[in-house]
Amino acid sequence: MKKVFLIVLAAIALSSTAFAQKAIGLRFGGGSVTNFEVSYQQPMNANRLELDFGLATGNESLNLSLVGIYHWKFNIVNALDWYVGPGVAAGLYLSDIADRSGIALGIGGQIGLEYSFAGHGVPLMLSVDTRPMFRLVHPKAYGNFGWEACLSIRYLL
Repeated sequence: MKKVFLIVLAAIALSSTAFAQKAIGLRFGGGSVTNFEVSYQQPMNANRLELDFGLATGNESLNLSLVGIYHWKFNIVNALDWYVGPGVAAGLYLSDIADRSGIALGIGGQIGLEYSFAGHGVPLMLSVDTRPMFRLVHPKAYGNFGWEACLSIRYLL
């Protein structure tokens, strides 16, 4: 009975640490949406919610965005996971050029790979992902589709 209790306790402890990892960090992008984002991940059972506040500059404009993505997480091996999920985005485009200013709203998704160093005593996670977004509302100068590939580093809380 004592062994069964210890095994159940160990399983609960391991599963709660595997799924209860809040994280905050930076997501560096290349593509047509953001240059970088401040990123926060909140666990939701075995999955999670990612919220990103992004900033992009260029073409005489400043673009601010807020993105929310729901991730389904799947383990590949040990500390290597992959994730995929749907999301929504809202943006504010500011420019001196008239057709480059306005708001943007979109839907899309995200898919990526991540590696957690928590098992090695380092509270960091690295990930690489891609996030296609279809803009439903956007300034005239921007198209209906935005895409980016990003590298992220996050601190596990």
